[in-house]
Amino acid sequence: MGLHRAAGVGLALLLTSCSLTRPVELWTNDALEVRAVEDRGALDEAQSRYAELLKSPPNDDKRRWVEFRQAEILRAQARTDEAEERYKRLWSEPFIDEWGAKAMLHDARMQEQLGRPHDALSLRLQTILRYPNEVSAENALRDIYDQFEPTPRTLNDLLENLAPQLSDSYLAGNVLYLQAQNLDQNLGDIDAAAAIYRRIYVEFPEDALADDALWEMTNIYRRVQAWPAAVQNLKVIANNTESSWFIGSYDSQWVDDAIFDLGVIHLLFLSDYDNAVAWFERFATTYDDSLRAPEALYYAAEARRLQHQDDRHFAILRRIVKSYPESKWARRASDRLGTWGRQ
Repeated sequence: MGLHRAAGVGLALLLTSCSLTRPVELWTNDALEVRAVEDRGALDEAQSRYAELLKSPPNDDKRRWVEFRQAEILRAQARTDEAEERYKRLWSEPFIDEWGAKAMLHDARMQEQLGRPHDALSLRLQTILRYPNEVSAENALRDIYDQFEPTPRTLNDLLENLAPQLSDSYLAGNVLYLQAQNLDQNLGDIDAAAAIYRRIYVEFPEDALADDALWEMTNIYRRVQAWPAAVQNLKVIANNTESSWFIGSYDSQWVDDAIFDLGVIHLLFLSDYDNAVAWFERFATTYDDSLRAPEALYYAAEARRLQHQDDRHFAILRRIVKSYPESKWARRASDRLGTWGRQ
């Protein structure tokens, strides 16, 4: 008898589970259908059907998604007062999520379209500070950069004020990176820019921005021909290679550029031909299927020519002709070889 009761309880639990999950699936399917209606431009119909969905949302996340879509429809219909009320309702709730962040950012963009730049800026700053780990905060930061780039001093002040308030967030490095870009590209203060890029590299070593910051710092050194500093940074990037058996390689995106550039700098600016050849050979070996591989070999051959090492010079040229016969570098190598060099 006990076993029968246990089986009955198990069946009841299974049925209860099905009755709980099935409505969620139905609700989600209905939500996707309404979103398709909205995408077709039937906004009034979509708004009405979203209202029906709000009668039984499975959780707060789904509810807030529906309310955000309703606000977007109101904005598209130029019912700005109602849209503003909907947006504010979302970001006034105590949730820290993408819907609150999106609502605040989209409210900011609507305020700008309505000719209220101060309200727009205030909402963008609030988006950044309240939702620093959401994508909308990054978009708000980019909006601010684009808006104030024509006035770089004001932009620098804004970013400088934001940075310490975001020290433990996803956006911390982004704010510093944009500040460095502004200092370099718009204010011409390359020393301050290089210092901030260095700070990003030191303070956020695991962030993808660390590689970008080191690369931008190196570009500054190259522009002012500070070759020892540029070479030091490029070597760090070139040797920043890691791999694992289950992921494969996850090198810095700048590794190939760094290796090639080290060859160029040693060849053209340092007259260090042995090192130039070593870097160009490393590039051609590591990235043998790259369009720049025959170019790297041609420059390696040029380094040997400048060293008056004719045998090595011609050997590399013959290698180009053999390995990359269809490239323009093969044609140049063939012309350089002439009749005697091809033997």
